[in-house]
Amino acid sequence: MNCYLSRPFRRVVLGTFLFASAQSYAELRDIGEEGMSDVWGQAMFELTNSTITPSPALGVTAPIGDTGEVAGPISFSKITVGAEIELDAEIGKLRLGSYARGVDDGGADINANNIIFTGYQRDGVYYPFKAKNPYFEFAMTNPTDSGTREILGFRFGFEQVDGMLGAELARLSGRVSLTSKNVPADPANPSGDQKQLLINGNGVRDAGSAQVVTVTGGVPGVPGAAVSNVYKDVEAVCLGRTGDQGVCGAGTDTATKDFWISVNKVNNLFYPKASADVSDYTPAQKGVWMNLTDNARVYYLRNTADASLDAFKNPSPSTLNIRRW
Repeated sequence: MNCYLSRPFRRVVLGTFLFASAQSYAELRDIGEEGMSDVWGQAMFELTNSTITPSPALGVTAPIGDTGEVAGPISFSKITVGAEIELDAEIGKLRLGSYARGVDDGGADINANNIIFTGYQRDGVYYPFKAKNPYFEFAMTNPTDSGTREILGFRFGFEQVDGMLGAELARLSGRVSLTSKNVPADPANPSGDQKQLLINGNGVRDAGSAQVVTVTGGVPGVPGAAVSNVYKDVEAVCLGRTGDQGVCGAGTDTATKDFWISVNKVNNLFYPKASADVSDYTPAQKGVWMNLTDNARVYYLRNTADASLDAFKNPSPSTLNIRRW
């Protein structure tokens, strides 16, 4: 289809444009120091540099690398994008770090199907999945010497995350710590003892393990025996300010602050704390490594075969498939 403007109409458009241009201008004026103090803003991209020197006081201990081959301080350059992203996305398959490690481990450092990022209900209001201030951070040695500078790894993460993250997870290289709210140990006696679920993992291509804690009179007891291979049973995770649903319970008024994925060429590579609220430094290992330990809770478990976890299973089998909450 061809489009054109008649000659009379072109005259009208051109005349209108020239009139608007003649009327639309701004005068440039000097701003004094006092006026400048009233003007503020934030750059979209922020670059920060930091250094970590191994120290027992920090909990950062040598050796760094497979055999301690990384000597001296580690320097970091972090590029942060000042943005807030709202997500409603699905990923059918995710395989990161697919290479042979010599063990029966599922064939990838992160191996998951049907991943979904979605929002949540809280106090009758729907909130979308939000990820604030995404960043890339590079770890290196000798950053000022182009002859000896070496990139040891990098990570990608978000300074704040709120929302629901669902997945069918098989294996995961990384450090994960998930909790649940207290649920009745005996459904027939809701005012009696309670149970809380703890799911932890800190290893290469780990399948995750769970422990149940009995809470009596509001006082947690000693965690029970570990149940292995539970990552596959976690239906979804509530992050940050997610409301009370399933067995995850209501989040605090703060976002999840340590969700990141790194790619490293050496073992025992410590990254800076993602937030001052994060309790400690923990080394990332060689390959692809995920970290998620802050304000992350289990939504429900799927049909795990272990009877000790029954209180945390989804009571509606028809909703076990990945969905929007």
